Amino acid sequence: MQNKACLFWIFSFPILSHIFNLYLTSFQKYGLFYISLSIIILRLLGVQFAFIDLSPIFFIIFCSSVLSILKKETQWRDDIFMSILLLFFSGICYLFLSFIGIIKTEKFWNKDGYRIEQIEERGFSGRAVHTFKLSKYIGANIFLKDFDSKYDIQDMNNCNIEFTNSRIGFDKCKNEITLLK
Repeated sequence: MQNKACLFWIFSFPILSHIFNLYLTSFQKYGLFYISLSIIILRLLGVQFAFIDLSPIFFIIFCSSVLSILKKETQWRDDIFMSILLLFFSGICYLFLSFIGIIKTEKFWNKDGYRIEQIEERGFSGRAVHTFKLSKYIGANIFLKDFDSKYDIQDMNNCNIEFTNSRIGFDKCKNEITLLK
């Protein structure tokens, strides 16, 4: 899991839903619900934001809008109590998720509407696993769609990476994309 620290922001959605009930109309709450739901569905289908991962923010907005739609009137003490409980449970989840490991992007290249990432996955123990991921920019270069990935130890020092499923080759030394036959 890449965004383990985002777990702590889950505690904010009861308070945010209370703010939604105070200041937003029903039409605005449903608008936030449908916008955040569509972004979450796109993320579940493999589409991600090209620059920064905003899916945790949209998840919190989604939960807040659902809670504000379901609960018409709430009191501050109920929302604060629910937030404290969520903070406690997200802390426990964070503790257990810390044993999973770290996933980080070592290098990335942008070329011809594609993005190639060299990803390092370091688990709780053992050596790191290196993967190359091929993504294509869609929607005015705002979103990325994953197309292919390649795991191979020999490719770490080799210039040529061949994504066989999508029939695309990438030379990371020359920064060139070629179509494979």
